[in-house]
Amino acid sequence: MKKCTGGFVWLGLRAGIAVALGVMTTLTVSYVGAVMNSALDFGGYGNGDLYMLRQTNRWWDSVSVISGDESGAEAVARVRAVRNWDEDIIAAVVRAGATSGIWPRDVVMIGWPARCLWGTRGGIEGGTVESLTEAPEWLQNIRYVRQPLPTAVWWPGMAANVSLFGGGWLVVLAGPGAWRRWTWWRRGGCRGCGYDVRGVAVCPECGLAVVKTG
Repeated sequence: MKKCTGGFVWLGLRAGIAVALGVMTTLTVSYVGAVMNSALDFGGYGNGDLYMLRQTNRWWDSVSVISGDESGAEAVARVRAVRNWDEDIIAAVVRAGATSGIWPRDVVMIGWPARCLWGTRGGIEGGTVESLTEAPEWLQNIRYVRQPLPTAVWWPGMAANVSLFGGGWLVVLAGPGAWRRWTWWRRGGCRGCGYDVRGVAVCPECGLAVVKTG
């Protein structure tokens, strides 16, 4: 008698594959979109207590920010916390002048639908670059990429995108099998093999416990 074992193992395997495909899809969508449209449009000034100037499009955010932390970590946190970019320009300029002794940073982020990759540039001399890389020469020969590509992971955005894309892949990978097993079950068949199990407690074909439909 064949035992239907490993159902959960197969589901876990499919889930793992779906997550891996979700990560690959997230990175592919993020970088392909960023490469295809690296021209940034002016987006406005932020409303935090530090000066921010934003340029953006569907795939990119590039924000110039005065940061109190030379490493850029504070700048990234500040940028991600902004919810309203509509602020009076004069007030922003005044605040920038008052904090002119603090380190300027550019925070660059890409990703869709959520920003999930980031890098920074700036510092005291303006030359510090972290987690940003120029597009390779072979790609520049095909399509000019105006901005350096960020490589550091922004985990909240990465988790959101992987959940979205990975969920789609899980439906593709596991959906047909789940539908087939549900159809067998509704018709009085075994969920593991489809054998008619009406009136029995255990499938005589594969040994799987029977779940009653009614």
